[in-house]
Amino acid sequence: MATSRAGAAPPVTGDRYLNLLVRFVAAHAGELLDGSLTLRLHPVGLHYVASRLDALRELEAVGAGAPVDYLRAYVADLGDHRALEQLRRILRLLTSLKVLAAGPARDPAPLSLLPFARLRVLELRGCDLSTSAARGLLDLRHTLESLVCHNSTDALRHVFVSRVMDVKDSPVWSRLSHVSCASNGLVLMDESLQLLPAVETLDLSRNQFAKVDNLRKCTKLRNLDLGFNHLRSVSSLNEVCSRVGKLVLRNNALTTIHGIENLKSLVGLDLSYNIISNFSELEILGSLSLLQNLWLEGNPICCARWYRARVFSLFHNSENLKLDDKGMNTQEYWEKQVLFASRQKLPAGYGFYFPAKDDHEDEETSNSMMDSFFAWFSLDGAVRYAWIASRKTSRD
Repeated sequence: MATSRAGAAPPVTGDRYLNLLVRFVAAHAGELLDGSLTLRLHPVGLHYVASRLDALRELEAVGAGAPVDYLRAYVADLGDHRALEQLRRILRLLTSLKVLAAGPARDPAPLSLLPFARLRVLELRGCDLSTSAARGLLDLRHTLESLVCHNSTDALRHVFVSRVMDVKDSPVWSRLSHVSCASNGLVLMDESLQLLPAVETLDLSRNQFAKVDNLRKCTKLRNLDLGFNHLRSVSSLNEVCSRVGKLVLRNNALTTIHGIENLKSLVGLDLSYNIISNFSELEILGSLSLLQNLWLEGNPICCARWYRARVFSLFHNSENLKLDDKGMNTQEYWEKQVLFASRQKLPAGYGFYFPAKDDHEDEETSNSMMDSFFAWFSLDGAVRYAWIASRKTSRD
């Protein structure tokens, strides 16, 4: 999607900024309204535009009670008022908006979204929603479908709840399906998450959460990103009742993953760069029959001998599983068979016995036997030795 350059350079404010914006919006009105172009403003510029539109609204209120005074004030600045009216009409119809600060620090300018009544997509970066509430943001509950709020708030409730209301008394965000509140330094997954029943993708990465909480009412959740936080446990995932398909928990401090077994719909699970050091912690993953992608790189268990084979041996559908972006190769397959057989204490000939076939069977069976025979002797010597040793132990 194309994006306008209004506000991309160092902030230009005041009447000059307003004039540039009016000309830009007039020249690109069609693209802005059909969504092929996204208006991009910086907080100071938006604050000035909103203040001028507020002044126009006050002037129109005067016209209702004192039409002569209104007419005099309107005529005194006729061109400016007409430009503001045209700008207001277009802003009311926009469906997408980006408000981006010029630098890495949060811009303290008060934010007003009152001029925008039909936004479906909103992106805020480097704004400040905690020092002062964003006017008009809560009015977008019934239209907003995607919200990105990066480095702009100290608490989730400052985004989703009025400062003067309790969460339990607050209306829900009925259409909001994509939420990204990454890189805000948040410490609590507070109760305001319960106001997001329609959210399907929730990105809360790069914050400071120590606990997973308040997801039980996010019943449509499909993708959850909690990477780069301070999580030590995810046991509260037992409360989640949605069909989560992808879960990202990379770069936390997890030593145990109990709670994940509740997410039976998982297709992708990222546990890389945690502190998982015991294979027994991973046994619960064997119950996730739909899992296709698993990431464990960066954990202490990755240094263990036969690490990949030991992980594959936990799954009944290991042939369909990718571990750290790679499927199981032949060597790992036979290592897994060794591990599996030793675990099950199967007979010594397990895996190498082929029952007699009728003479009229086709030659494919014979070829399969030969393939298995040559695959065995192509293995690493240590693997063959371990297999034989495990068979000897089972006989004893």
